[in-house]
Amino acid sequence: MPNNSVLIGVPLLLGGLASAGWWIWRQRRANAGLAPSLRTSAPDLADREFEAVVVQAFQRQGYQLIDGGKGIRALTLRRDRETYLVQCRHRHVAKVGVDAVQALHREMTACGANGGFMLTEGRFSREATALAASCNVRLLEGSALHGLLESTRPKRHGA
Repeated sequence: MPNNSVLIGVPLLLGGLASAGWWIWRQRRANAGLAPSLRTSAPDLADREFEAVVVQAFQRQGYQLIDGGKGIRALTLRRDRETYLVQCRHRHVAKVGVDAVQALHREMTACGANGGFMLTEGRFSREATALAASCNVRLLEGSALHGLLESTRPKRHGA
């Protein structure tokens, strides 16, 4: 007679493997429709290249790049005589917390910025979302971020 732990452990292991396989399949399927440079898992787009695409997207909306940011500093943009900071460093984080929004808000206050943007391919916590709403920080996550970046791609004519 088999051991009870084997009778319980094997189905649990198989169920876990099936769940993991389904999750991987779903992620690949979700990313298949995106342009190669915009896929969440695309390792070929370096941080500087990503920032360049972000700047291009904001420039299409009328912003002008003032400072490219160094290291963990935010990008500085200007539009209609107002200054905005854009934080791209959390792009590969699954969930961005309130600490990141607080840090951007401190930087905005220190340089006198009127507003800010924080970008992630993941999600923002509820606390981060609440704080951002109270301190003029616009959060762009997941599909909203991809929508912004899609604006930099050339439009295809014809079908």
